[in-house]
Amino acid sequence: MAAPTPDRTTADAQAFDHPLLQGFLAYRDFLATAEWPTADVLTAALDRGVDECSAPIRFGAQTAVLLADGLHYEQRIAQRGVIATREHNWHDLFNALIWLRHPQIKVALNARQVADIAEIGPKARTRGQCAMTQFDEAGAIVWCADPA
Repeated sequence: MAAPTPDRTTADAQAFDHPLLQGFLAYRDFLATAEWPTADVLTAALDRGVDECSAPIRFGAQTAVLLADGLHYEQRIAQRGVIATREHNWHDLFNALIWLRHPQIKVALNARQVADIAEIGPKARTRGQCAMTQFDEAGAIVWCADPA
């Protein structure tokens, strides 16, 4: 059985100083402080240059009201620019950090997901969608300055 996810008060703030997270130093407070960032705080940190979607991108607290629009998660981003974000949730916080740090990658993944949804509907997933989700949630990109 996996270890439980630490809550904000028991998470070791020094863990967020690990070299693998060096690219996220500008957002360290979102991880290492006792307070969870709200959707509005995350939106304020977004690169306002992300304009590839039909609406300006923003984070929205994932509530019953938000979900009542009936849109698939990816469709909501593409059509309304709203990234449904569960409050007090590590998974969604790390997703937000990737949106903050690499918005062009997230927009490209979203566009491909939406294209597949348009082709087969929101209830099933293509192999491509599964691969994109695997990359999006567990993948890594490694930058290396040494050409050897």
